Amino acid sequence: MSKKGVKCKAKDVFEMMKTALEKANPNRPNITIKKQFENLVISLNECFKPEKDDSSFKANTLQKNLYTKSRKHIEGNNPNYVLNFESWYLDSLSIYVYEKKYEEQFQPVDENLNSSLSTDLFEIWGIREFIPTLINSIFSPINCLSTIYNELDFMGILGNKWIENENLMELFEKFLLRVSNNQGKVRFLILNPNSNNYKNYVNLEKDNPNNKTTNHLLELTKKYDCFKVKLYDANPCFRLTFVDRTVLAFSVYRLDTQSYIETQKGWKSPHFVIHPENRKKIDEKIQIERPMSLYAPFRSYFESVWTHS
Repeated sequence: MSKKGVKCKAKDVFEMMKTALEKANPNRPNITIKKQFENLVISLNECFKPEKDDSSFKANTLQKNLYTKSRKHIEGNNPNYVLNFESWYLDSLSIYVYEKKYEEQFQPVDENLNSSLSTDLFEIWGIREFIPTLINSIFSPINCLSTIYNELDFMGILGNKWIENENLMELFEKFLLRVSNNQGKVRFLILNPNSNNYKNYVNLEKDNPNNKTTNHLLELTKKYDCFKVKLYDANPCFRLTFVDRTVLAFSVYRLDTQSYIETQKGWKSPHFVIHPENRKKIDEKIQIERPMSLYAPFRSYFESVWTHS
């Protein structure tokens, strides 16, 4: 197939990618996004049987280019943003999903649809993605535990999502061992079960949570030197996940009864993905990317709470 560039809308590409992933992963709700793409690539390569290795599909290319780029604009409320991808990828995916080439399935694109205002503002603040729910996202505990190798800083309420079942407990210990072997570190800030704010949180839970999660995490700190846990007393405001000091996923806690139920205890809470300020030298001048990034203020907030807990 031709490798010419094709103009396409973010919403069309994202919808096609989602449908392709569903088709390649039937009845597999609990596998990681990385594994979903690996299965999709196997299906595509079997369908189209590329003759050369450089013509085969790559999971990393599909995820980082087509999927992540299109999702960024969908979740940034700019679904009609015009992107440009190779027709080889688009046509193959479209035939796999719709049994017709991409430009036969979707309407021609008007390049004037693009507006840089919202994208530019998000870039200035360091906001690179918007994740509508934590479930199945790259920042869900199961995906973090499978992909992080060096450093994780987390601030939440109990930390229960990280070890809520035996499978995750086992994965969490493997994660800690991997980080320890890499001389990395993991820090968890969780709500003090003896605080008044914890008592307020308990009132939201029908099953009345106990200290089992807290105690288990504290026990793990005795087993793994790389793992530290501190307890804070303040009212929970943010769920913060810092990965390798290069990216932050944050969400705002809504702890009234109705919101807590609607978000399924936070699983359906939206998250912003924020990258830090970046300075680079170009033609003897320092150029600053993301000059007003929210990453540094949230990092400062985390460190302050950690110091005083």
